[in-house]
Amino acid sequence: MFCVLDVKKRKRKLFAKNPPYKAMKVVIPKTAVFERLTVYSYGKRTDYRAVKEHLKAFSKSVILCQDSVLPVESGIFEFSSADLKAYMTFNSLERLLDGIKEKRRISLVIADRTGDYSSFLERAVLLAGRVTVLTDNKMRYCFTADEIYETYGAVISIQPFSSKMPECDVFISLSNSGVFPLSVCVKNRAEGGYIRLTGSDFTLPESIKRFMPSTVNPYAFASALFTLSNVRALGKMGFDSFNIGSRRITAETAVKMLDTLLKF
Repeated sequence: MFCVLDVKKRKRKLFAKNPPYKAMKVVIPKTAVFERLTVYSYGKRTDYRAVKEHLKAFSKSVILCQDSVLPVESGIFEFSSADLKAYMTFNSLERLLDGIKEKRRISLVIADRTGDYSSFLERAVLLAGRVTVLTDNKMRYCFTADEIYETYGAVISIQPFSSKMPECDVFISLSNSGVFPLSVCVKNRAEGGYIRLTGSDFTLPESIKRFMPSTVNPYAFASALFTLSNVRALGKMGFDSFNIGSRRITAETAVKMLDTLLKF
């Protein structure tokens, strides 16, 4: 479970027993439960001690509404995770490469520092003829690579995460560190260099979206559901659009662009 926290300013307390907060449980049917917590600030004074006591073990499982700020001394911490973004980035890569006919001629490099996404490797070998992994968790990837070799006969090259990025047609980072974090880079065969695509907009299932507070960042809400409430179905989402520098393009436009960039 997690908490959506909103700080509301009120005039100075008129009564000593004015509440420091108001809590309400929200049930997403057959999916998850989260709490909406409205914290009251009276004349710039907020009883964060009472709020933290209410949250107990969930004091690090909080996402904030827009314009709500928590001071460090509150002892309450905003939840942040790039885990869902890594899933969405890989799902988007599959869509981007779906229309490429000569997949066997594609060389793909995957950067995954922690090795948390080694399970994606089986899907990756269906997208490219040559796959290289950059990781600091060689043991986890070696185990998966052995299974893939027995199943598909595909040989996976595994190199340290800090290695120089090998020459390739497509590079995907599933880490929020290193070069080009959490993005897809495609080689521009005509002009040289790489074009970087970073995921932007996405669409939450309507059955979940209607329960999301309007002042909450959609990714923060989806990420909390995915990681803290184990709503793993959200791991099937992809991005509807991508940023290329300061320009935003739709996923459909990106698919057409890759078809042109990766012509052999």
